[in-house]
Amino acid sequence: QRRLAVVYLLNDMLVYYLKRKTAAATPESASAEDAFSRGLMPYLQEIITCCLVNNQGGGPESAMKVWRVVDIWGTKSIYPAKHLQVLKSLVSGQIEDRQLSAAAAAAGSAGHMQQ
Repeated sequence: QRRLAVVYLLNDMLVYYLKRKTAAATPESASAEDAFSRGLMPYLQEIITCCLVNNQGGGPESAMKVWRVVDIWGTKSIYPAKHLQVLKSLVSGQIEDRQLSAAAAAAGSAGHMQQ
């Protein structure tokens, strides 16, 4: 849950800076805020991977929460679509992997019950 909270915190910060950027009266403040979101961009994939991989107990629900955050970044045009697609594919891969693992575990336990 703590790792998911980090993603939520980053989202809050990015949305806050976006609001300030759109309300900025000076080019200096706008460029500083652009530097903030650009500075985070190289680390987002690692942050999201860490959140998803180390949040095993969260299941697909946690991955869907991360998906929604990444979707917000697209809706608000915080990051380019190309970068967001990479993040979404990372999240969707985790969702599919967990669903496959759960299905395999269910099939395995059903097989044990029949024996």
